[in-house]
Amino acid sequence: MTKNTATTTTPAVEVTHLLKRYRGKPDPAVDDISLTVAAGEIFGIIGPNGAGKTSTVECIAGLRDPDMGTVKVLGLDPRTDKDEIHQVLGVQLQESQFGEVSIKTHLQHIYDKLGVRDRASAVGRRVRWRDVWPAGPVRRPQGCCGAGQ
Repeated sequence: MTKNTATTTTPAVEVTHLLKRYRGKPDPAVDDISLTVAAGEIFGIIGPNGAGKTSTVECIAGLRDPDMGTVKVLGLDPRTDKDEIHQVLGVQLQESQFGEVSIKTHLQHIYDKLGVRDRASAVGRRVRWRDVWPAGPVRRPQGCCGAGQ
C-alpha cells in the first residue's frame, strides 16, 4: 500500500532549502535551492558544469540524501519513501557508473535493484525495439545512445 496522498493541488516536485555537500570539497554542490514543479508542468534545470544540476536531480530521485532541506515528490519523501518514489518517478542521468555494458544488462541491473519481477510488463513490452534499430538496441553498448536516450 502506498502512502501517496497527492491531490491535484499537490506539487509534482517540491524542494525547499536543499543543501548537498561532498567530502573534500570546500563549497557545496547545491547551496540553498528551492523550487516547485506543478503537476503537468515541464521543468528543466540548466546551468554550467558544476552548478549542482545532477546533484539536485539525484536528491529529488532519492539517489542521494541531501545534507539539509526537504524534498517531496507527489507528497512523498525520497529518503523515507523510496519504494513509492520508484513507482512514480524514473530518471536517466546523463552518465552512469555501469561503464560499457549493454543496455539490456543495464536494464536488468535496474530491475534487480528495484525488485521488478515482471520484467515483460516493464519497459521491454512497451517499446518495440525493432522500430528503433533493426538490430535491436538492447545488445548495443550503453554508450551508443545520445545523452537523452
